[in-house]
Amino acid sequence: MLLSFIVPVFNVEHYIEDCIKSIICQPGNDFQVILVDDGSTDNSGIICDKYAKLDSRVLSYHKSNGGLSEARNYGIERASGKYLAFVDADDFIGGRAIEIIRGIIENHSNLDVILMEAFKLFPDNRILSLGEGYRTDCINGCSKRVVLNHLAGLNKFPASACSKIVNRNFLIRNNLFFISGLISEDVDWSIRLFLSADSFWYSSYRYYFYRQNREGSITNSVNPKRLWDLLSIIENHSKYKNLNYREYILPFLSYEIAIVILLYSKLSQCSSKKEIAHKVKDLSWVLAYGRTKKIKFVRLCYLIFGLSVTSSLLNVAKRIVDASIVKKQGKFLC
Repeated sequence: MLLSFIVPVFNVEHYIEDCIKSIICQPGNDFQVILVDDGSTDNSGIICDKYAKLDSRVLSYHKSNGGLSEARNYGIERASGKYLAFVDADDFIGGRAIEIIRGIIENHSNLDVILMEAFKLFPDNRILSLGEGYRTDCINGCSKRVVLNHLAGLNKFPASACSKIVNRNFLIRNNLFFISGLISEDVDWSIRLFLSADSFWYSSYRYYFYRQNREGSITNSVNPKRLWDLLSIIENHSKYKNLNYREYILPFLSYEIAIVILLYSKLSQCSSKKEIAHKVKDLSWVLAYGRTKKIKFVRLCYLIFGLSVTSSLLNVAKRIVDASIVKKQGKFLC
């Protein structure tokens, strides 16, 4: 088995069939789809079982609800593919994805991580690149130091697990499981992944499509735990002792503290909002390691205006920039 797609499923009955079809409609018997029904209360689990009966490449499992990380770990333990891919059940992959991945693996044996292109899909079928800005000449065939230096200078930290194909033996050997109960688990996982990997590859193929503005999506909600977990991840990795790679980790963290600052004004009044502000202040030194103009701008605003005003300014700026990007670059999915 070359490739295992791990799909955590929770109350996505309106989207799960599109997700499954995007994978199994592709040719080949060297891949499998592992559906992990994480305690769904709608018809999602029934749909999973239906496709498992229709296609021998599909395996359907059911477990009590434990969250995204636990469901992914459950799938990893049951996967038999040499490489693993993570797909959220409300998203889907491109029509030639497996062909492209298969070609990379066959031509470049024992890669640890393959980085793929991802896009946002809006309700009107407009798509927009996630905008990581990967460069082939800074990844393919390059040393770990060159790759990490490139990633550290990107306009955004490429944290999503879904835009990466990972060697399963490498993952198991380095204990790269997801931390259960952690929101923004992809940030922590991707940092550990980059630090552990030695060989990388990149494909510019339009691989992954994230549905945007879906009601009930975790990424659409802002609550104190989300910010606390992000701050905990930043704090833990800021203590990284290996001087060989610390210079690359801190720019990753500077991007994430900027995300916390952006989200702060979206928090409703809560008992821990003041404590979150204090923790942001304690970790704001990480902003000094940002390499991009965007992070340098956030740091300057934070130093001048403080957390609340900076957060509000960033949200206004983000809305203006996002609208401009969609107007100039947005294309419709064919």
